[in-house]
Amino acid sequence: MTTLSREELGLAKAGSHDDKAAKTHAGMANWAGGGPKGATCAGCTFFSDQPSKYGLKSNEGLCEKYKAMMRTARVKKVGGPVRGHFFPGTAEACLYFDRKVMR
Repeated sequence: MTTLSREELGLAKAGSHDDKAAKTHAGMANWAGGGPKGATCAGCTFFSDQPSKYGLKSNEGLCEKYKAMMRTARVKKVGGPVRGHFFPGTAEACLYFDRKVMR
């Protein structure tokens, strides 16, 4: 009897759900790795990394796109404020990546 590996069964291909889920942090608007190759959340206009405002470590922030999406869903269901989840700016960018304009 031949035993097939996960790769042979198509269960662990690069870009698979398992691979994306492992890279995605709570509070991201979509799966990590869906944005431009090499882009990170820190380079996105939706990434809010204001340590003085939130009392964060210098490399952490939250996704304003995620907050807006969840606020809309929450208002329809129960109302109330939506708080984002803090995660590192080094996370791979998602589908909603919008490059910050450097001035």
